[in-house]
Amino acid sequence: MNRLLCAVMAIGCVSAVRAAEELSFTGKPSEGVQTPVPEAKVFTASIWAKANDAGGEGRPYPRLFQLPGGYLHMARNEGNAGAGDLILGLNVPKEVVPRGVSAWTFGGAMPLGRWAHVAVICRTDSAAVPEIYVNGARVKTRAKAKPLPAAYKGGMATLGNAGPGGQRAFDGLLAHFRFEPRALAPAEIAEMARAAPDGKPPETPKPVYSDLLPLVDISREWGRHTVLASGADGVYQGHPTTVIAPGGTIFCVWTINHGGKCGPMAKSTDGGKTWARCDDIMPPEYKEHANCPTLQRIVRKDGGVNLAIFSSRKGGGGIMISEDGGTTWKEAPLADLSSGMPPTGLVTLKDGNAALFGQIRSNPKVHTDRASDDQSVWMSISGDGGWTWGPMRIVAKADKRNLCEPCCLRSPDGGELCLLMRENRHKGRSMMCFSRDEGHTWSAPEDTAVGALRRPARGNLPPGRPDIRRFPRPRDRLFDLRPIRGVGRRVRRHARGEAGRFASAYPRTRWRERVGHRLLRRRAAAGRRNTLYNLLALPS
Repeated sequence: MNRLLCAVMAIGCVSAVRAAEELSFTGKPSEGVQTPVPEAKVFTASIWAKANDAGGEGRPYPRLFQLPGGYLHMARNEGNAGAGDLILGLNVPKEVVPRGVSAWTFGGAMPLGRWAHVAVICRTDSAAVPEIYVNGARVKTRAKAKPLPAAYKGGMATLGNAGPGGQRAFDGLLAHFRFEPRALAPAEIAEMARAAPDGKPPETPKPVYSDLLPLVDISREWGRHTVLASGADGVYQGHPTTVIAPGGTIFCVWTINHGGKCGPMAKSTDGGKTWARCDDIMPPEYKEHANCPTLQRIVRKDGGVNLAIFSSRKGGGGIMISEDGGTTWKEAPLADLSSGMPPTGLVTLKDGNAALFGQIRSNPKVHTDRASDDQSVWMSISGDGGWTWGPMRIVAKADKRNLCEPCCLRSPDGGELCLLMRENRHKGRSMMCFSRDEGHTWSAPEDTAVGALRRPARGNLPPGRPDIRRFPRPRDRLFDLRPIRGVGRRVRRHARGEAGRFASAYPRTRWRERVGHRLLRRRAAAGRRNTLYNLLALPS
């Protein structure tokens, strides 16, 4: 560490690091400066910081300071390259919080590449959310109250790392750390933030939100758009899925209203350019099916192809099957499969069986449909082309995660399966897990990388072409979905997808580096309720 001529002083209730010059850190684990802080029931900790970055894969979570009773560090912001997230963690007894830490994230609060004054006010009242001020202004947040300790320990605080020689090294300049065992008034914090160490007033730049990936916008290329079934006031055409029959005909099924009754069907013989309704080819009992039907292509062991529609029917999973390329359809026996949301993932295994993936409540006693009602992902096997299915087996489960709407992809070399899952708590990105033994065992679910959106859907391109990672619903929000390359708020009403190649390295931590394009698609018509979340690769 250079330019580190400093004195550590304790003056009354105030602990401060003073230096003739700022403390300079280069992001090396060996760095870190210590200063004592007293025990307190309420405290304000503040520091001037000029961060070069918010960390990365090799140096995650650079720490502004580590207190005996907590920490304040940074993390990369997924949509704003000019700022980092601030994450505050406070130590709590493990009998109260299993991890021993209550943490809060303040997204995009820390400007990068310039001086910024950061102040934190923490109390012991568990009804109060800790406050963070940047450049004298309180950071707005929707954070909720969490358990807090009865008192904050005193001892040695570390600046620029989690501890001497720690793994949370800071890269940049720090100056004028202060710790006071009281809650400073907003006016006092504003006065402290009036002038940066270089004597100039601090400047908080306006966020510059940018897409981290190349963008292809086809939302205004009207020649690409075909309205298959137009919505209108009071008519919601929703949840379409598609499949290509062996003869090349594309079939599409959907519902009227959100999760409503099945019945609508259309087909196209010219690659989706024109469509004709064909509801009448379905048996009458199909109208008893409901809730987001999913069209799948099942390869039989004799080499033939069955088309299958999975839906919900009273008492279990409803299945309609065609063995002649969609000309005629029959209802399969009611399947003992969870179908609150019909199964959405299907893949052919090397032994010729078909593997189906769906979702089920993690707690069978829960009957409500809330984001906090966590779900797990199951897998079922069929050896007869989808007419009958084996018992459900849980293959993916994560604590406090609502895993649903799985999509299964096979790697281009054929040796690995990837299961992508939507995370319906909306607390983070979607999740993924992997199998190298044809679904007998699966890795633990992990977050997808930054480039991945939150809501996957059915559909992937064949090996050799980019594999479709996700095709979320129009109401999905990318990052915090701020304006992207001038598109503005209009993008919130678009469906978005990502394309990239299946990564060859394991574990999967670099998906965003593989992503090539992002697609935006316009709603069919303003003011009409249509949803789109299916993607199909045409033979061309």
